[in-house]
Parts: sequence; structure tokens; C-alpha cells
Amino acid sequence: MRYPWANTLLLVLVLLQLATGLGGLTGGTEGLGWLLWLHSLAGYALAILLGWKGLIIWNVLKRPWRRRYGQRLAFSGLALLLLAVLAGGCSTFKALKARDQLNKGVEAYRNAKFQAALEHFKSAVPLDPTLVNARLYLATAYAQPYVPGGDSQENAKTGQQAIDAFENVLKLDPKNTTALASIGQIYYNMKDFEKAKELQERLIKLDPNNPDPYGWIGQLDWSICYPRTMKLRKELNIANPIDPKNPGILPPIPEKKRVELAEQNGPLVEDGIQALTKAVELRPNDATALSYLNLMYRQKAELESDKAARDEDLKKADELTQKALAAMKQQQAAASAAVH
Repeated sequence: MRYPWANTLLLVLVLLQLATGLGGLTGGTEGLGWLLWLHSLAGYALAILLGWKGLIIWNVLKRPWRRRYGQRLAFSGLALLLLAVLAGGCSTFKALKARDQLNKGVEAYRNAKFQAALEHFKSAVPLDPTLVNARLYLATAYAQPYVPGGDSQENAKTGQQAIDAFENVLKLDPKNTTALASIGQIYYNMKDFEKAKELQERLIKLDPNNPDPYGWIGQLDWSICYPRTMKLRKELNIANPIDPKNPGILPPIPEKKRVELAEQNGPLVEDGIQALTKAVELRPNDATALSYLNLMYRQKAELESDKAARDEDLKKADELTQKALAAMKQQQAAASAAVH
């Protein structure tokens, strides 16, 4: 062998590529720049050395087949191995570069440089299409400028772009709860309550013991029922309380209209109460869930044909209001204690 040091150098460079690649892919987000630089340097050196070794292999392969058949076979195997190492090195380099772009994007996002962050995330995705976090952050960056409830076409386009980006995350990771919850949130802000509810139901299937989706379902059911009830009351001119001192008590809805409203709202009210009860069962001091459970019992009272049943629903709603207020005070006290 004319250049015995060449194989040693080749082995060192391959090990350096593997070490820096593995370190970059499994390490933390800090200090990735120097690993990427070292990985690149080793890659360029390896490419040069492989090119030189390739010429040697090519010269051997040009010799007649009958001469040194074993040597030719060995060199052919070595050539294939070197090509595999080079291809693997390129793939690892792209993966490291993707992580570097992701980390720069996260840093920019934390510093409220949203456009710069977006560009970094957009660069990371094609470098490593399997990097779920890059796609997740890209979708989050798309969602950032969306204005909840905004009716402009541009705003709707922004929201849909974010939804599409989160859907791309789910193609790689169908059980990604962050993506599912984010899509549900955007649909809620778009007032597409049916689609938002479908997302929350998917989250419950993935984690039945998480109280948040149950709370969301109750809130979504109420968001459909309440406007429908108030629209009817305004049409019938019974939207104001009988006694201003008791603003929670409104005139009963006429029977015919009550029956029609019960057909529309009844299943949603039942579903909402069931979901919110589950949310409170899983998190007893959830002030938001208690508040919406109170509101759902008031919607239930609107549908009752019997005055006693209606009064019972309103009594239950008042009790839940007090529990919600107590939970809020407890949360505020805990937050104040944590500060001090």
C-alpha cells in the first residue's frame, strides 16, 4: 500500500462525521453551531479524500478482468462503501443544518422577531422533512398573525394557511396533541364550532383523562346554543329580565317556540353538561369549566316545560357560580403567593 496513512485518515474522518452528526441530532439546542461547522469541515475533507481514493479505485477497475480478480472485487466493494458513507454524511449534514435553522428560528420567535423566525422554520423543513418540531414551529409562526374573529379575506387566508401547516404535522405524527389543539383553537376563533368540536373529540380519544377537551366541548356547545336562544328572545321581545334586581331570571319562552328551541338546543345542552361535568370531575377547581357548566344549566332552564324543573336548573346554576368564584379566588391567591 503506497499511502498507509490515507485509510487511517479516512477512518478518523468517518468517525468524526458520525460523532458530530450523532451529537448534533441527539444533543440539546445550545451550541449546535460549532458541531455543524466541525461536521461540515469533516465532510469536505472526506469528500476530497474520497475523490482521491476514487481515482485510485478507478485505475484498478480499468485493468483487465483476468488480472487480480480478488483485488478488483475488494476495490469495488470499497467503492460502494465509500459512496454509502458519503451519502450518509450528506443526509446527516442536512439534518444538522435543519436543526440549526430550527434553533435559530426558536430564538428569533422568543425575541418577537416573527418574520425572521418564519424564514428559519421555512428553511428547516425542506432540509429535513421528517423533523416534526420544525413543521410544528412553522405552523405556529403562520398562526401568529391570525386575528381571532377577524372577517377579512386576508385574515381567513392566514388562518387557513396555519391550519394546513398543522395538518402537515399530523401527516407525520397523527397523535400530535399540540397540532390537534391548535387547529381546534383556530376553528373556534373562526367560529366554525362544529369542526372545532371534532378536533376536541379526537383529543379525548388520545387522552381521555385530560380535562381540557371536555371543557372545550362544553364551551363550544354553549357557543352554539346561547346565540340561538338570545336571537329567539330578541325576536319575541323577551330578552330583558322581569325584575332588574334579578338579571338572571328572564320571562319564560312561549310553549310553541320553546319546543322548537328544545329540538335544536336540547342535544347540545345535554352533551355540554355531560362534557363539563367530566371536566370538573377531572379538575375540581377549574373555574372556567365551572363557569360554563353554570351557563349550560341556564340554557337547560330555557328548555324546561315545568317551572319547578326550571327553578331547579337555575338553583344549580347559582351554586356553580359560587363554586366558580371560589375557585377563581383560590387561583388568584395561589398566583399571588407564588410571586411573593
